[in-house]
Amino acid sequence: MPGEIAIPPGVGFRVHFQNSFPREPEIKRRSVPSDASISGNKMLTQLILSPEEQGVLPTLGGLSIARKTDPSESRLAKWTGSGPGPVALGGGQWINGVALCPEFQIPYPSRVASLTWKWDTSRLGEWQRFAELRLMILDLEAKSCWTLDVTSTPASTTIVPENSGLSANCAIALQLKAGERIGKLYSPPFVKSVEVAVRYRF
Repeated sequence: MPGEIAIPPGVGFRVHFQNSFPREPEIKRRSVPSDASISGNKMLTQLILSPEEQGVLPTLGGLSIARKTDPSESRLAKWTGSGPGPVALGGGQWINGVALCPEFQIPYPSRVASLTWKWDTSRLGEWQRFAELRLMILDLEAKSCWTLDVTSTPASTTIVPENSGLSANCAIALQLKAGERIGKLYSPPFVKSVEVAVRYRF
C-alpha cells in the first residue's frame, strides 16, 4: 500500500522467546485511557541503535529517494498515513506495526514542526494496564531514530523542537510492549489501526 513500508526484523527491538509468559505480580502496571485528546509538548528521545540496526537505515533511506516528487504536492505542509498497528505475540519486547511514510519525496530541507497521532485502544484486552506504547520515528535523511512515549495519550499532538532537526522524510511506526517478562502470549494484545499526521516547514 502506498505510504507504508515494512520495518525489517530487528529494527528497534530484539526478539527472544522462552517457555514462560507474564504473570500479573511481575508486570509493570500502566494506565491506558480509552480516549484522550491532549495537545502540548512531549519529549522526543533519541534511540541508540545497535550496529546491525544501523546497517538497515541506509536501505530505508533509499526509499525516500526512490519516491517521485510531485510538483503539485511539493509545497504541502502536511503528510498523513494510516495502517495496522503492532500485534504482541510475545511479551517483554518492542513489536512494530507497519511503518508509515510520505507518498512523495519532500524537497530538502524540511523540518517536522508537529506530530499528531491516534491509535485504537480497543484490542489491548487484559493487557491494557500493562502495555507500553511508543512511536518510533526513523529520520531517513539523517539516518537517526527517535521515540515518543504515547502510552497514556492514544490521541494527541506534540510540538517538535526545531533544534531536533527531524526531517519530514521520515518513517513512523507504532510499537507495543506487553509487560516485562519475555515469552509467548496466549491472548496477545494488538492495536487494530494507527493514524499519523506530520506537519512540517521548509
